[in-house]
Amino acid sequence: WVLGQPDFDSNAVVLDEFGMTNPRGVAHDPTTDRLYVGSQDHERVLVYDLSGGIANGMAASWVLGQEDFTSEGSNLDQDGLGVANNVALDVDNQRLFVDDSTFNRVMVFDVATIDNGEDAVNVIGQEDFTSGGSDLDQDSLDFSGIFGNGLDYAEDVNLLYVGDGSNRRILVFDAN
Repeated sequence: WVLGQPDFDSNAVVLDEFGMTNPRGVAHDPTTDRLYVGSQDHERVLVYDLSGGIANGMAASWVLGQEDFTSEGSNLDQDGLGVANNVALDVDNQRLFVDDSTFNRVMVFDVATIDNGEDAVNVIGQEDFTSGGSDLDQDSLDFSGIFGNGLDYAEDVNLLYVGDGSNRRILVFDAN
């Protein structure tokens, strides 16, 4: 199957529930059968409900980081994203971690239920949802010019590993 395009012979840039541009991180939740895809150039995460099956070119069911499927642009607030790169999933607590490289942060969304454009419930790497600078200290990230930072969640120990690219390190956050 193919998602983001109607068939295997297409590669058009489309800003709607059927298209994606520069997909990066992908995470699958086996309990809800949802697929999460960071779509870098449209500053969003597409969420596919695969519980009814998968089909070529199927529409995403929800969008995070934008208010709807036809909006785009960097947005430094609680419901916005800059560049959505990697995603990691905490299946037990239904939390989605999104590496937002533009604003040097990881956004945390509660995905137990999903609404288009919903607010994140937490932010990592910044003091609040409206800060996006970079720094070199214990709780700051610097993704300057880096796309595709590492991001992984270890469910058995509740730790989030974040590749802090421009600071040349991995930060480990207690995600309890």
